[in-house]
Amino acid sequence: MEQKDEIVTDDAEKISSSNSIDGVEPDQLTRSAYHEAGHAVADVGLFGARCFDVRAFAQPTLVHDRHNRPLTVLGLCQTSFGSQSAEMIARDLIQHPQKRASRFAQAVNRVFSIGAGPFAQVELLGCGDEFDEINFPMSGSTDMEDADDALRPFFENEQKRCSAAGSIWHSTREIMRQPNVWAAVEDVADELVKLDGRAPLNGELVHSIIGRHLPLGQFCQTPIVRVEWNGKINRSLMRQTSKP
Repeated sequence: MEQKDEIVTDDAEKISSSNSIDGVEPDQLTRSAYHEAGHAVADVGLFGARCFDVRAFAQPTLVHDRHNRPLTVLGLCQTSFGSQSAEMIARDLIQHPQKRASRFAQAVNRVFSIGAGPFAQVELLGCGDEFDEINFPMSGSTDMEDADDALRPFFENEQKRCSAAGSIWHSTREIMRQPNVWAAVEDVADELVKLDGRAPLNGELVHSIIGRHLPLGQFCQTPIVRVEWNGKINRSLMRQTSKP
């Protein structure tokens, strides 16, 4: 069951040790920092989640998720932007079909936030225009599998889930590129690079950094974009972020 201040991580749940694995590109810390900063800005700046801490690693680090499963990750973003399993949501919709619209809005925002991390990383590398469901398929990474899981209760067909994710991620590109949003990503990433994985970036500081650029949580009560049931985005309802 989702709880008010449930700690949810975008890549893993908690650091179990400082064990590192060799063979990492020299610029990996910066890539990781932008990835986690993207998640943090979406969760905190756009959706009003509480941030506990954010961390980026220069090398893949062994961690355990909340189910105590070992994972090797390059970053960690812990916020209160909780999620439930597809199975739990499906059961809830059977019992409370009137929740379908609100549940779907939550799923859209969740998929947007999931995509914000990978997008920030590839935008840093100058490849942001290639960020879509084709170049980032729904399997093969934790983020993409989470996106697939978020949409599963609403689209049984995998192709439709991919189409819906692609529609949402189109808006991820447009909104995350807005100058005030991207400036927040850059500032959070800069702080993460300075820490060099030695310590997490405190949640209160994350709020302060993002708050310089965005009024926190401006889309917390509504879907950031409207996606029709066929997975197509309604361009006329795309949102423009505002400055604080």
